[in-house]
Amino acid sequence: MRRGVEPLLQAKQFADAVNEAINPYMSTLNGLGLKPEQAIAALMKADHTLRTSDPETRQQYFMQLANEYGINLGGMPQTGAPMADPTIFALKNELANVRGEVMTWKQQQEQAEQAVLLNEIEDFAQKAEHFEEVRPEMIKLLQGGSAETLEEAYDKAVYGNKDLRERILSAQQAKQNAQISAEKNRVAKAARAAAVSVRSATPGANTAPKANDRRTLLEQAFEEANARL
Repeated sequence: MRRGVEPLLQAKQFADAVNEAINPYMSTLNGLGLKPEQAIAALMKADHTLRTSDPETRQQYFMQLANEYGINLGGMPQTGAPMADPTIFALKNELANVRGEVMTWKQQQEQAEQAVLLNEIEDFAQKAEHFEEVRPEMIKLLQGGSAETLEEAYDKAVYGNKDLRERILSAQQAKQNAQISAEKNRVAKAARAAAVSVRSATPGANTAPKANDRRTLLEQAFEEANARL
């Protein structure tokens, strides 16, 4: 795993270093309508030409760069190309700076909006049980304009997935059955408890104590004799 990850880490470190070097000049690049990789390629080409070409080519290329940047080299031999007007060059440069600032501001706004949207999506994903399963379909619905909100896209994506819809309905039915069964058990237990309480509260028949005195025995004997007569 380490051997597989190390090249990725090195590439990320290189990209971070390049971004850090270019970042202070992004407004200029945006104003010129250049991507960072295009600017790097142009600079490296200029450096390579000035370092490795023959003297005549280097001089011509240097004069071309001076002309493009509005630099008057004074006594140096001029090429056939007309010298750029310093005023026009200054206006173009100012326009490029303003354009760069506007583009940079727009990029910052877009990044801020994307951050807000990402947070909203992450919060919704925590609450939506089947978010990962239907995410590809949600993206299609949102991009195609068939859904306006995350909730709408989620509901439509879930409903459009037959297998997932059946699983959700089965789970809901099972949950409902379990609730009904639990309620029935509760009612039955309550009824049994009430019946036991009623029986325990019913007074038992009062059984008179057996008479053991002589008078009582005689009375009982007379009553039995009269009953036989």
